[in-house]
Parts: sequence; C-alpha cells; structure tokens
Amino acid sequence: NRIIASMKSALFALLLVAAVAVKAKPFSLPSHFALCDHPHLFSALNDREKSLDISAAVQPPVWPFQWNATLAKIGPEEDANPIQWTKFYYDYTVKSNRFEFYDHYLNLGLNWTASFVILFANNSIYHIHPYEQKCSIRSCNCPVLSPWWLQQFTYKGSSPFRGGIPADFFQLQADPSLTYWQRSRDLTPLRSTNQANDPGATDYSDVMIGPQDPALFKIPPYCPPCM
Repeated sequence: NRIIASMKSALFALLLVAAVAVKAKPFSLPSHFALCDHPHLFSALNDREKSLDISAAVQPPVWPFQWNATLAKIGPEEDANPIQWTKFYYDYTVKSNRFEFYDHYLNLGLNWTASFVILFANNSIYHIHPYEQKCSIRSCNCPVLSPWWLQQFTYKGSSPFRGGIPADFFQLQADPSLTYWQRSRDLTPLRSTNQANDPGATDYSDVMIGPQDPALFKIPPYCPPCM
C-alpha cells in the first residue's frame, strides 16, 4: 500500500527544521511535525476524515481544530537540556500553528517572552527572532499538520497516565515507538512520543480548546516574502 509506505517513511524521517541557536541552545520541534516535509501525506490524512472506521471501540484521535497548550519536549536524561518548554498555538480553520520557545517554564502571572518562534502560515514555515526582529524562511511549501494525522494509529487500551489520569493509549503499527495518549474523559491530548532517531516524548499541559487570537498567526512585516 503506497500510502501506508509513505506514512511509515515520513514518520521515520527526522525533522529537518534547522537548529537555531538562542543563548547557545538549539531548538527543535516534536518529530511528528516532520510530516510537513511530505506534502502528499497531508492530503492522504485529510482524506481520512471521510473514511473513519466507526466500528472501532475507540476511534483514532482527531485533534481539536482550535487549541493551545504548553509543551514539554522531553529528551534523554543524558541531554544537556533534557526538557524544552514550548508554547503551542493551533488553528486549523486558518491552516496555521505557532511554537514559542522558552528556556524554562514560567510561573503563572509572569509574562511569556519568547526568544524564538516557528510559525506555520500561508503554507510556509518562518523562523522568527522577536527581540532582534529577524526572520528567515524554512519552507515555502509546507502545509500545517492535519487534525487527522493520527488516523493510522491503533487503540491499545486504557490505563492511568502518570498514575492517576484515565487515558486512552494509541500506537502506530508501522513503528511501535510512536505512541499517543489522550485523556479518556474529554479526549484532551496528553502525550506523544517521538521516533527512535529522535528519542523522547512531548507532554501537553495547560490545554485550552477554543478560538485563537488571529494576531498569533500574522507574519511579521520584517519577514522576507516566499518566492
């Protein structure tokens, strides 16, 4: 099956977003966002909306169309910076998402000040440095991740997440290292793991579902145009 083969190849591919040093620390996205390097896969995932298996006991997850969360990208313990804090905004109604990178988690009541932003907008990816008002283009042909990107995952059962939250567990048959957890009660994203060549996991917390501020997805005027 060509689509399944393409899916397996895409999920094994390491994210090619260039490492950007801010305070001498490289930033990277969770590996499943590597799917943007395979545009044909996005159309396949979108088509899955029309062919979901309604006989399954627990359906494969479909992401909310509009939401934001705090992400903790957790790497191996031997990494110099094993946890990377990121603020994530997603709005599929305008085909955009945004990652704001921080060196640590900020307490409530403090202002979030991102030192680096990756913006998916207008089918393109922008690397933005707000302090310096600098911007470069990663790609001019990269769709935002589809809400149906998890449709090839299989339900494997339910168990307490972190010892207490009732959660549904899913796994990709083509690569068992790729897993996904959602809260059983309301299907809120909890965790996704990365492929073997990008070991670690991404935990989702402070999840807020609903309309997002359109200003978050505006391309700064100092960004160059896509040619």
